Amino acid sequence: MRGKFTNKIRGLPNIQHILTFIYTTHEAADRNPPFHILYFAFCNLYLNSYLCTRKKYPLALKRVITYIIICVAWAIGARAESVMMIGDSHVAGKTYPHTVDSLLSCRVDSCRFNYFGINGASFATFCKPENLDSIYAYRPDILLVHLGTNDSYCRRFNQETFLQNLTTFYQSVHDSLPEVKMVFVTPFVNKLKRTIRTKKKRRRTVWDVNQNTRTCSELIGRFCDEHPADTRLVDHNATHGMEFLSNGLIFRDFVHLTVPGYILLGTQVVEELINLPNLFSVTAEQ
Repeated sequence: MRGKFTNKIRGLPNIQHILTFIYTTHEAADRNPPFHILYFAFCNLYLNSYLCTRKKYPLALKRVITYIIICVAWAIGARAESVMMIGDSHVAGKTYPHTVDSLLSCRVDSCRFNYFGINGASFATFCKPENLDSIYAYRPDILLVHLGTNDSYCRRFNQETFLQNLTTFYQSVHDSLPEVKMVFVTPFVNKLKRTIRTKKKRRRTVWDVNQNTRTCSELIGRFCDEHPADTRLVDHNATHGMEFLSNGLIFRDFVHLTVPGYILLGTQVVEELINLPNLFSVTAEQ
């Protein structure tokens, strides 16, 4: 008898797999309303096929358990707000996005977070189809964009090229995800290296504050002002300026931050995100 029962339920998923299936399929039903009926019907059949193998459950109880699990999983998924952060090496370095993730989970109810960073990335990098596909696959409700450092890390900053890349990126995301809210985080201040010759004809390295980051931040700010419906701005350059340089929270390359620096950056960004109007649907009480 035990052998027959084992063979009968072989190949059926356990309850954890069923809940995972419901949770991951929720977005398809939520974003495509005609899919709702098929979604509920399939979940009902899926769960009943599992519960019907358990003879100790009466039929009425099986149906109650089925609908309770579906409703709970649906409610959890319905409240979850998906947030994705993209960026350059600051994001790829993990400390910064992990800080944002941990703080958002405390401040925002049912927030799902993911990040995608590419070393040396600029807005032109994220205009490539393979990188845009990574954003489309996650289908975020809120897209945090921390770019601009590599765009402006040069002696000759071409504003027209930068605006063209920014516009192309925005339009590509907007066309595929028209309901996404894009939050642009401006780059913080860094320094550029140059070599000079002394009177004794020796070479000396000098670090100059990169003024292009401020110009880049201003261009991003104007762009957000021109697209107020679906863009938000966290102007970190204007609000915090030289803070990382003056407090010794930046590495000797004067581009990347130390671990405490990235933790502080993540804390500051989350605080400004929470204060943005109509960004998150539900925030936790302080």
